[in-house]
Order: sequence, then C-alpha cells, then structure tokens
Amino acid sequence: MPDAQAQAPGDRRDRIEQRQNRIEQRERRLERREERLERLQERFDAADADRDGSLSREEARRHFPHLHDAFGDIDRDGDRHLTPGEIRHYWQQRARERRIERQGLDPRY
Repeated sequence: MPDAQAQAPGDRRDRIEQRQNRIEQRERRLERREERLERLQERFDAADADRDGSLSREEARRHFPHLHDAFGDIDRDGDRHLTPGEIRHYWQQRARERRIERQGLDPRY
C-alpha cells in the first residue's frame, strides 16, 4: 500500500496546477470582457451623433436596433436617452436571467 505522505506532494502539485488553471481562465475571461467593453464604447461613441454622452431613441434605432426594441426597459430614469450605465445594467440583468433560465430556476427569485 502506498505511503500517504509519498502521494501528498503529487496531490499538492495537482491542486496548485488546477488553481493556476482557474486563475488563467479567469484572467482570460476578464481580458475578453475588457475588450468587449472597449468595442461597445467605440460603437456607442460612433452612434452618439450629438456627442451628449447618451443615445436618443433615433440614435439607438440606427446603430443598436436590439436596444431600440427594448428602449423603454433600458431607460431606467425615463429621460428618453440611454446612457452607457443603463445599457450595461440592462445587459447584466439579461445575462443574469439567461443564467437562471439555463439552470432551470425561477427568475423571480
């Protein structure tokens, strides 16, 4: 029967390697997220024709048709303009709902 202490260094190396892999995966996810946010900001800036830092319904319709369709849901303060923060909040909420649905849970909870 193998000695438990003889296996411990290998087990520890495996755990360290697994942890390093998780850290690397997390770093790659964060890099991809940052790249997506940069691209979104570039698209937002290009769509913001009057450079007021928000998108009117018409600007959204021309450049982000999917946002235009949900404009009323996204415009949290009701000022008839979408800010990057409102858009980000909407997408985060939608991502949360999709995760919950994939897990088969009730999204109301």
